Amino acid sequence: MSVNGTVDFRLSARHDVAAAKAFFRKAVKSQQRPPQTITLDGYAASHRAVRELKADGFLVTDTKLRSS
Repeated sequence: MSVNGTVDFRLSARHDVAAAKAFFRKAVKSQQRPPQTITLDGYAASHRAVRELKADGFLVTDTKLRSS
């Protein structure tokens, strides 16, 4: 995978904070190092999930967030 490649994506009828956190945990664990940047859609649950994962220490606090 390239440095700027897409790690994964998910389309789901259920797109809440818990589902987003589960997705991010799986996606991050599949990589050799933590992401420097995460690009999200405008859905608030995804943004909240990333904030919570940073607070829990699962993601490093300097991971940048971008909206697409």
